[in-house]
Amino acid sequence: MAAAEAAGADTLVTCGGLQSNHCRATALVAARRGLRCHLVLRGERPSAASGNLFLALFAGATVSWIDADRYRRIDEVFDALSASLQGAGHRPWIIPEGASDPLGTLGYIRAQQELVEGWGDGPPFTHIAHACGSGGTAAGLALGAARFGVEAEILSIAVCDDATAFRARIGALMAATSARYPELAPSAPLPTIIDRYVGAGYGLTCPAQRSAMLDLSRCEGVVLDPSYSGKAWFGLRREIEAGRLTSAHRVLFVHTGGVFGLLADGVSFSAHLGL
Repeated sequence: MAAAEAAGADTLVTCGGLQSNHCRATALVAARRGLRCHLVLRGERPSAASGNLFLALFAGATVSWIDADRYRRIDEVFDALSASLQGAGHRPWIIPEGASDPLGTLGYIRAQQELVEGWGDGPPFTHIAHACGSGGTAAGLALGAARFGVEAEILSIAVCDDATAFRARIGALMAATSARYPELAPSAPLPTIIDRYVGAGYGLTCPAQRSAMLDLSRCEGVVLDPSYSGKAWFGLRREIEAGRLTSAHRVLFVHTGGVFGLLADGVSFSAHLGL
């Protein structure tokens, strides 16, 4: 927001999936700062809004719907939309998917610093696990680990795509961030990408994942969303069940938000809730 306002922008433009946490957050912060917001969402327009989409529209966001093929050429879509907004007298500011650029990655480098400061005097964590959707969290945590002397292995649990795609995406993002902030983000090894739990695809759950999410809520009062944190939590539990993580390890799970997405998936959870 600081960068957008410093540039004199009056409209935030970003993109994501139907239940993108990032898009909903962008719409809400734009409203708070008195800016317009235009979202480019992948998929078909639903008959009724729910979850993150409902909140984005509630905050006044304008939405353009595009199919998966056009979404793969999102830069072209952004260029055309920017030209249209400028022609209407607006000053757009483009934020990439998930805010996964060097500036957004810097946020998770600093988040890693906060994690270190919050650990106290206990034994160090051996692993840090999180949901991986656009790569910014993974890149920031990996660079932050190198910056602040964290030896824990970063486990980036994919919620879409595969390990090959994420290694390329995260590697490029880490390099770009290091180039922009050499004093904050030294070179670092790539995180470990786990792509075994994507399932049927982005935003799609299975009964076992829903059960894992329900168990956590009923045991700890911690609510996750089905598209991101819930899928990562399911993957982490399966890694433990498979013996790849044991009681000898100390694992930190980073909850990256997204409760509202759960409210869009009530039908899938009905059987688990006894309805």
